[in-house]
Amino acid sequence: MRRRRLRRGLDDADAMRIEPDDPRRTREPAADGRKARFIRRTPLLAALATCCLAAPARPDMADALAARGWREIVFDGYAENRWIAIPGGVRVISDRSVSILFRPLAADLARRPILRWRWRTSTAPVPADLTRTKGEDRALGVYVGFPYEPDRASFWEALKRRAIVALRGEEAPGRLLTYVWGGDRPRGTVLRRDADGDAGAIRILRTPSAPVNAWLSERVDVAADFRAAFGWQAPNPTHIGIVSDSDDTGRAIDASVVDIAYEAR
Repeated sequence: MRRRRLRRGLDDADAMRIEPDDPRRTREPAADGRKARFIRRTPLLAALATCCLAAPARPDMADALAARGWREIVFDGYAENRWIAIPGGVRVISDRSVSILFRPLAADLARRPILRWRWRTSTAPVPADLTRTKGEDRALGVYVGFPYEPDRASFWEALKRRAIVALRGEEAPGRLLTYVWGGDRPRGTVLRRDADGDAGAIRILRTPSAPVNAWLSERVDVAADFRAAFGWQAPNPTHIGIVSDSDDTGRAIDASVVDIAYEAR
């Protein structure tokens, strides 16, 4: 059974890679709690709960990305992406690999409902069905995490929530919006991922036909997108994440995301 685990701390800005003994071999969790495991079909929110609430990195693990609050989620049985700190953001090299960076980033949506960033990729992703938990490769994705709302939760969300709270506390994210460069649907399509159910929504911002090797600017109305996806006013977001995924198609990707910030309309 494939499992998901957490790894904290990345390489220095000189682009040294996190070097596991064998990136495709299942390993035991570290005694200091730097890794947490999840079954492959566990909703992404459960993994992010551990990532977002993990204790600060140990001094000997500190680097340019960890100092900015980034933590990495990796998956047993899969090679890990290479994450590199660059001015204003993050560069990722994904080569038959997958992992996620996540960190706290709060915003007052009443004042600044627009999330903006710039991103680029060296290679167009292979079209993929992003609703599946297998084969859902994408060049890049940007996650927005929101607090749990008990009065809005379904029975199954509430049931899963108890386990998450017992593990990591009340501040764990409750819902996700994901903005993606990839997929097999037209730009603007909103999807649901099987494993996340009603707690997550995916919006395709760039399709595989989008230009490569060029910086593309994005401005998304998080408040409006949340209402469209879930049907009510958005709570203020608490976290931001970045993913690159090439483990199924094997298409190597060199991509970057910079200048992530909230702003007024």
